[in-house]
Amino acid sequence: MKKNENFVYKNLYAERKAPGTLYQPMASSKPNFAVGDSVRITKKKKTFEKGYTPRWTEEVFTVSEIQYTNPVTYKIKDYNKEEIQVTFYEQELQKTDQEIFRIERVIQKKSKKALVKWLDPDPGAKVTLDKLSWFMPHVLPADAEKFQLYKTIQSKVTLPVGYRMRQCENITVPQSTRFTWRLGVKSSPEKPRWIIVGFQTEKDNDQTKNPAIFDNVNVSNLNVTLNSTSYPAVDYNISFIKQQFSRVYGDAAAFRSKFFHMHELVSNPNITPSDYKDLYPLFVFDVSKQSEKLKTSVTDIQVKAQFNANVPADTQAFALVISDKMLSFQSDGEKMSVIYLGSLPNQKNLGNDLKKMCFRYKMTTKLSVLRQILKDNKIEGYFRCNKPQLIELLEKRGLLPEEVMESELKTIRNNPKHVTLTDVTLDKEYKYPSIYKAALFIKKSPRTITFWNNRVWNKKYLVKVEEGEDKDFVPLRAKSE
Repeated sequence: MKKNENFVYKNLYAERKAPGTLYQPMASSKPNFAVGDSVRITKKKKTFEKGYTPRWTEEVFTVSEIQYTNPVTYKIKDYNKEEIQVTFYEQELQKTDQEIFRIERVIQKKSKKALVKWLDPDPGAKVTLDKLSWFMPHVLPADAEKFQLYKTIQSKVTLPVGYRMRQCENITVPQSTRFTWRLGVKSSPEKPRWIIVGFQTEKDNDQTKNPAIFDNVNVSNLNVTLNSTSYPAVDYNISFIKQQFSRVYGDAAAFRSKFFHMHELVSNPNITPSDYKDLYPLFVFDVSKQSEKLKTSVTDIQVKAQFNANVPADTQAFALVISDKMLSFQSDGEKMSVIYLGSLPNQKNLGNDLKKMCFRYKMTTKLSVLRQILKDNKIEGYFRCNKPQLIELLEKRGLLPEEVMESELKTIRNNPKHVTLTDVTLDKEYKYPSIYKAALFIKKSPRTITFWNNRVWNKKYLVKVEEGEDKDFVPLRAKSE
């Protein structure tokens, strides 16, 4: 090896003068890079890698020193000013002036800022985006479809639309063997159908970790409670150490076929039990089979977990709630308006309210007539929230029997409870004269306000319900006078 070392070196790097001569002494050349230049390093390709893929690194370095060797070599530093221990020939470097870099994925978003991971990042480097733009495609219908849409708008119809809403929440799990998490309250017509729970340890705000991988954290049992109904009805009794997790694996594997209503042969997730244990231990709860009473009431959702050992530090729990929700497109003859049914009742609930009112007050008026009266006077919402307006309106039109007026409807409350919503994040108060108006603000049912009294709703608003200054009931006829 040592015998021809000098010969090989000079043969590779000497300047040839004429054909047939192997080498001549090489004169000192002028360096093509200066100290402070931004350069990339050549990247060795793998055996079967495509030829069109880049052969230079994404990471940019800075020339820190020029070594006048034969040939000239260079020392470089990375983004954090740390010296790279090896030296580089001129052919191994490429000068660049790039100031825009590619992003591999967005790790976390908050308001208009985001934490991102570069495609070839520097260790410890973080970049904050100050502005995000979301571009949506603008769809233009064909002439035939446009004409049909115009006809639908002119017909003043109301089109109900159902869709699946997805809401994800996370929380830090305490280091103990038991854990209870209250996800919140869902009011009708929002109906939870699926709840998926997962755990991750030491992956929060760490771009070097894969956020798609979850941890089983040695769970022994997990269930979801909707009011007083527990899912599943029988405990799981899980032990990942003893390979006892067939039920939770089966529920997770069957999710695609049940959610998309597909046959099991074409909806197989292709996740082995070993992969489920080590990579994707997600706990899937099918809560679609609910009682009719539960579907039309406020739903309180809780997640309860038990562990065989204390949960590791820096463990986050994630819960994805998939719910059925309704909205409607209502036409006034000129345009379509979107009406969200989270806070106001739909036509079915309104019809039930009118039926109860007719039965209670012994009215013989048809529902269609009552609907038209409410529409003409722009009264919408629950009957109990609009009782003063409704009773006064029905009395003026002579639709209430006299005996009802004398017995049941002598008095009516004219000073409802006041509501104060305090934004705990901004320390700002919002005051409303009634529970109904506060419910309109948060786009939920009035029962949500009373349920969350003296507590923080949705981790944002502290709800406080107070009695009005006058708690007495004022006679209806005196009020109308």
